[in-house]
Amino acid sequence: FLPGATTVVTFTSADTAGNTATATASVTVTDTGDPTLTLPENLVISLASGSEVPDTDPAVTAFFAAASASDDVDGSLSVTDNAPTTYLPSTVTVNNFSAVDAAGNSVSDSRTITVNDTGVPSLTVPTPIAIATDTGSTVPITDPAIAAFIAAATATDDVDGALTVSN
Repeated sequence: FLPGATTVVTFTSADTAGNTATATASVTVTDTGDPTLTLPENLVISLASGSEVPDTDPAVTAFFAAASASDDVDGSLSVTDNAPTTYLPSTVTVNNFSAVDAAGNSVSDSRTITVNDTGVPSLTVPTPIAIATDTGSTVPITDPAIAAFIAAATATDDVDGALTVSN
Protein backbone atom coordinates (compact mmCIF):
# COMPACT_ATOMS: atom_id res chain seq x y z
CA PHE A 1 0.00 0.00 0.00
CA LEU A 2 1.58 3.21 -1.18
CA PRO A 3 1.18 6.60 0.46
CA GLY A 4 -0.99 8.91 -1.57
CA ALA A 5 -2.67 6.03 -3.37
CA THR A 6 -5.92 4.15 -3.01
CA THR A 7 -5.74 0.38 -3.30
CA VAL A 8 -8.88 -1.67 -3.93
CA VAL A 9 -8.93 -4.97 -2.06
CA THR A 10 -11.23 -7.74 -3.31
CA PHE A 11 -12.64 -10.15 -0.72
CA THR A 12 -14.08 -13.51 -1.74
CA SER A 13 -15.74 -16.22 0.31
CA ALA A 14 -17.21 -19.60 -0.71
CA ASP A 15 -19.38 -22.06 1.12
CA THR A 16 -19.23 -25.86 0.86
CA ALA A 17 -21.96 -25.82 -1.77
CA GLY A 18 -19.78 -23.73 -4.03
CA ASN A 19 -21.66 -20.48 -3.60
CA THR A 20 -19.35 -17.46 -3.57
CA ALA A 21 -19.68 -13.93 -2.46
CA THR A 22 -17.36 -11.15 -3.56
CA ALA A 23 -17.01 -7.63 -2.24
CA THR A 24 -14.43 -4.87 -2.52
CA ALA A 25 -13.17 -2.21 -0.16
CA SER A 26 -10.54 0.41 -0.63
CA VAL A 27 -7.57 1.38 1.49
CA THR A 28 -6.18 4.88 1.17
CA VAL A 29 -2.82 5.64 2.71
CA THR A 30 -2.26 9.31 3.45
CA ASP A 31 1.18 10.83 3.85
CA THR A 32 1.07 12.88 7.06
CA GLY A 33 4.80 12.99 7.79
CA ASP A 34 6.60 16.29 7.52
CA PRO A 35 9.70 16.51 5.32
CA THR A 36 13.13 16.87 6.90
CA LEU A 37 15.03 20.12 6.40
CA THR A 38 18.82 20.19 6.66
CA LEU A 39 20.32 23.66 6.98
CA PRO A 40 23.81 25.11 7.32
CA GLU A 41 25.04 26.76 10.50
CA ASN A 42 24.52 30.50 10.87
CA LEU A 43 27.01 32.44 8.76
CA VAL A 44 29.24 35.33 9.86
CA ILE A 45 31.02 37.31 7.15
CA SER A 46 33.72 39.94 7.64
CA LEU A 47 33.43 42.86 5.23
CA ALA A 48 36.87 44.50 4.92
CA SER A 49 35.95 46.75 2.00
CA GLY A 50 32.84 47.74 0.15
CA SER A 51 29.41 48.66 1.42
CA GLU A 52 27.57 45.32 1.06
CA VAL A 53 27.97 41.60 0.49
CA PRO A 54 26.23 40.39 -2.68
CA ASP A 55 24.34 37.10 -2.85
CA THR A 56 27.00 35.95 -5.34
CA ASP A 57 29.69 36.04 -2.63
CA PRO A 58 31.19 32.52 -2.41
CA ALA A 59 30.40 32.19 1.31
CA VAL A 60 26.76 33.19 0.73
CA THR A 61 26.44 30.88 -2.28
CA ALA A 62 27.84 27.95 -0.26
CA PHE A 63 25.49 28.80 2.64
CA PHE A 64 22.38 28.48 0.48
CA ALA A 65 23.71 25.50 -1.48
CA ALA A 66 24.04 23.59 1.82
CA ALA A 67 20.27 23.71 2.43
CA SER A 68 18.41 20.52 1.49
CA ALA A 69 15.13 18.77 2.17
CA SER A 70 13.92 15.19 1.90
CA ASP A 71 10.75 13.25 2.53
CA ASP A 72 10.20 9.58 3.35
CA VAL A 73 7.67 9.32 0.53
CA ASP A 74 8.79 11.84 -2.09
CA GLY A 75 12.56 11.68 -1.63
CA SER A 76 14.53 14.84 -2.36
CA LEU A 77 12.54 18.09 -2.27
CA SER A 78 13.19 21.64 -3.43
CA VAL A 79 14.02 24.17 -0.72
CA THR A 80 12.69 27.71 -0.99
CA ASP A 81 14.12 30.72 0.82
CA ASN A 82 13.66 34.46 1.13
CA ALA A 83 17.27 35.38 0.38
CA PRO A 84 17.89 39.04 -0.40
CA THR A 85 20.26 40.06 -3.18
CA THR A 86 22.61 41.87 -0.78
CA TYR A 87 23.61 41.74 2.86
CA LEU A 88 24.47 44.97 4.66
CA PRO A 89 27.28 45.39 7.19
CA SER A 90 26.57 45.58 10.90
CA THR A 91 23.31 43.69 10.38
CA VAL A 92 21.88 40.25 11.05
CA THR A 93 19.61 38.99 8.27
CA VAL A 94 17.17 36.17 9.03
CA ASN A 95 16.81 33.78 6.10
CA ASN A 96 13.72 31.56 6.11
CA PHE A 97 13.85 28.15 4.44
CA SER A 98 10.93 25.83 3.69
CA ALA A 99 9.99 22.69 1.81
CA VAL A 100 6.63 21.09 0.95
CA ASP A 101 6.04 17.47 -0.07
CA ALA A 102 3.47 16.26 -2.63
CA ALA A 103 0.89 15.70 0.13
CA GLY A 104 1.19 19.31 1.29
CA ASN A 105 3.15 18.55 4.46
CA SER A 106 5.64 21.31 5.12
CA VAL A 107 8.65 22.16 7.21
CA SER A 108 10.37 25.49 7.78
CA ASP A 109 13.27 26.88 9.75
CA SER A 110 15.61 29.85 9.62
CA ARG A 111 19.28 30.70 9.77
CA THR A 112 21.07 34.03 9.95
CA ILE A 113 23.78 35.78 8.00
CA THR A 114 25.70 38.39 10.01
CA VAL A 115 27.97 40.86 8.25
CA ASN A 116 30.65 42.47 10.40
CA ASP A 117 32.27 45.71 9.24
CA THR A 118 36.00 45.05 9.59
CA GLY A 119 37.21 47.68 7.12
CA VAL A 120 39.59 50.34 8.40
CA PRO A 121 38.66 53.96 7.62
CA SER A 122 40.82 55.89 5.18
CA LEU A 123 42.45 58.87 6.92
CA THR A 124 43.99 61.69 4.90
CA VAL A 125 46.13 64.20 6.77
CA PRO A 126 47.48 67.49 5.41
CA THR A 127 51.09 67.93 4.39
CA PRO A 128 53.31 69.21 7.16
CA ILE A 129 53.56 72.97 7.62
CA ALA A 130 56.11 75.23 9.25
CA ILE A 131 55.06 78.35 11.16
CA ALA A 132 57.54 81.00 12.17
CA THR A 133 57.09 82.96 15.34
CA ASP A 134 59.19 85.97 16.17
CA THR A 135 58.33 85.93 19.85
CA GLY A 136 59.32 82.35 20.56
CA SER A 137 55.97 81.70 22.18
CA THR A 138 53.48 78.98 21.36
CA VAL A 139 51.13 79.41 18.42
CA PRO A 140 47.46 79.15 19.44
CA ILE A 141 45.13 76.67 17.77
CA THR A 142 43.04 79.61 16.65
CA ASP A 143 45.88 80.82 14.42
CA PRO A 144 44.50 80.73 10.84
CA ALA A 145 47.35 78.56 9.54
CA ILE A 146 46.93 76.02 12.39
CA ALA A 147 43.13 76.03 12.08
CA ALA A 148 43.35 75.40 8.31
CA PHE A 149 45.93 72.66 8.87
CA ILE A 150 43.71 70.83 11.38
CA ALA A 151 40.56 71.28 9.24
CA ALA A 152 42.31 69.74 6.23
CA ALA A 153 42.33 66.24 7.76
CA THR A 154 39.55 63.98 6.37
CA ALA A 155 38.39 60.42 6.90
CA THR A 156 36.02 58.14 4.98
CA ASP A 157 34.79 54.60 5.43
CA ASP A 158 33.28 52.23 2.84
CA VAL A 159 30.32 51.59 5.13
CA ASP A 160 29.88 54.83 7.08
CA GLY A 161 30.96 57.36 4.45
CA ALA A 162 32.49 60.61 5.69
CA LEU A 163 33.76 60.45 9.28
CA THR A 164 34.63 63.08 11.86
CA VAL A 165 38.34 63.48 12.50
CA SER A 166 39.51 64.29 15.99
CA ASN A 167 42.95 65.39 17.16
